[in-house]
Amino acid sequence: SIELGTLAVIIHNAISDSSDIVASRLLAQFLQLPFSQNAASQLADDILKLTREFRNPAAHKEILPTEKLEACRDFVIGNNTNIGLLARIVITD
Repeated sequence: SIELGTLAVIIHNAISDSSDIVASRLLAQFLQLPFSQNAASQLADDILKLTREFRNPAAHKEILPTEKLEACRDFVIGNNTNIGLLARIVITD
C-alpha cells in the first residue's frame, strides 16, 4: 500500500526522471487519463495539498474544524464556483 503523499512524490519524480522504470510506468498510466503531463504535475501538487492540509491533520486525535472539513470537501468534490480534484482528473480541457 502506498500513502497519498508518497504517491505525489513518485509522480513528481517520474516527471523529472524517466530513467526509473517503475516511476515511468506509473507516469504512463497517469498520462492515459485525459490530461497533459503538466496536469499530471498539478495532480501531484494537489495530492500533496490534500495530504498536508486535510488528510494528515484529520488522522490525529484532534477534531477537524468544520471550516477545514468544508474546505476539504470543496477541494476534492468542488462547489458552485470551482470543480474539485476528482473532476479535474477526468475532465478534458
